[in-house]
Amino acid sequence: MANAVDSRASARIARTTELLNVVERDHQAQISSYKRFTLIIIVALALVLVLLAVAVFYLRKQLTKVSALKERLQDAGHTKDVYISQFMTLCSTYMDRLRDFSKLVNRKISAGHADELLALTKSGKFIDEQSRSFYEIFDDAFLHIYPDFVSQVNALLKPEEDIAPDSSGSLTPALRILAFMRLGIDDAGRIARALNLSVNTVYAYRNRMRNRAIDRDNFEASVMAIRGL
Repeated sequence: MANAVDSRASARIARTTELLNVVERDHQAQISSYKRFTLIIIVALALVLVLLAVAVFYLRKQLTKVSALKERLQDAGHTKDVYISQFMTLCSTYMDRLRDFSKLVNRKISAGHADELLALTKSGKFIDEQSRSFYEIFDDAFLHIYPDFVSQVNALLKPEEDIAPDSSGSLTPALRILAFMRLGIDDAGRIARALNLSVNTVYAYRNRMRNRAIDRDNFEASVMAIRGL
């Protein structure tokens, strides 16, 4: 009888142990599954964070580009307005001078002073006066658009070769020739006609400036790359 009881007790213990082992294995399986799930979630979140960081970086880069483009467009619009304003001023001034000269011609001819008119034109005084007037208007207009032009040109020259505007603040002939080149007019003939100089004089000034430059070969290209407003 005692043996039977012990046998049944042992059987129950064995079944209980087996059940506990099954429960333990199931519990361990659940823990492993939970760990795998947690790891997957962590990896997924890490990937999302990486993608988010990349997206933020890309968006910031694009916003920077858009901001820079907007600024350039605003600068271009402002520069265009300045160009138009200065061009209109130049045209208006020369229209006024043309009217004044026309009145002068009419008065001289009406008064029978054609000889005085001929003397005025032959002396070159009228051309000189108009040239000086043009230089003043051109220099003022150009320096409004390129206020740092002189300093930027000097940055391209050897330290001992710096040049400066004359005492009145006007550009020197050499600087004026470079200013025309910056505006895209690099033909010596056109520059000579506009500035009332000989073509040889224009070539001489250009060659002299190249010789004063730090980089002689690329000096004029660098001048034409100077930025304005």
